[in-house]
Amino acid sequence: MKKLTSKMLLLLAVLLLGITAQSCKSGKDSAKSSTASGGTTIEGTWILKSLDGVPAADIFKGKIPSLTINLTDRLVYGNGGCNRYSGPFTFQNNILSAPNLRSTLMACIFDNKEGEYLAMLAKDNKVTFTATTLTLENGGKVTAEFVKGVDLSEIAGTKWTLEAIDGKDAKSLFQMQDKLPTLELDTEKSTIHGNAGCNHYNASYKLEGSSITVGPAMSTKMACPNLEGESAFTQALTGVSELKTTGTAVLFVRDGKEVLKFVRATN
Repeated sequence: MKKLTSKMLLLLAVLLLGITAQSCKSGKDSAKSSTASGGTTIEGTWILKSLDGVPAADIFKGKIPSLTINLTDRLVYGNGGCNRYSGPFTFQNNILSAPNLRSTLMACIFDNKEGEYLAMLAKDNKVTFTATTLTLENGGKVTAEFVKGVDLSEIAGTKWTLEAIDGKDAKSLFQMQDKLPTLELDTEKSTIHGNAGCNHYNASYKLEGSSITVGPAMSTKMACPNLEGESAFTQALTGVSELKTTGTAVLFVRDGKEVLKFVRATN
């Protein structure tokens, strides 16, 4: 009986070792397939360029769908053209699938193909990607094309308050701490506006992928006690930066350095 028990325990140990090894291999394969040569990864935010060969702008009259891939939490989320969606996904051997997505239930006033877009994400799609493009294929046919970018719907419609300039606490640069600079985005007019600490400013912007060009900024000319901080803010805002969003913050990055950080305004 002892010999039999020992053999059973040995067999069980071998089986568990095999399962663990397979699990580790699967995880490594998944991680490897999500990163291409040169460190390029599928992680990040992608903006829909075409669906079933039709330009996204032709079939989505409101928002253009986005797809954000979070490898750490194994979640995808974004907007489907009207509603927000999110859910788990699998990605192995270059096959991406998200069959269990949930979305909000807003009434949509613009024509779109949101249903078809979400149904496409639920399928087993073969993925090819570069640093700036992501393509999904199913049955040998390209089902969707994306470009790397920023989902402006995560920023627009919200007032953002400056938290830091060049890594320094914004409050240290402004005497009127109840009036820290703010940022608001108008996607219809392609403008950014807000207060710069005292004066109000307005500037045009152009977004290409995740690269945003702002300015020059126009502002009112009030005499203010904190013009040094205001000048530092407008200079950091103007020009070309990489725009990033985290859900709770908006970042302007230049030469790999965070030059501006905004958080959601509390009032």
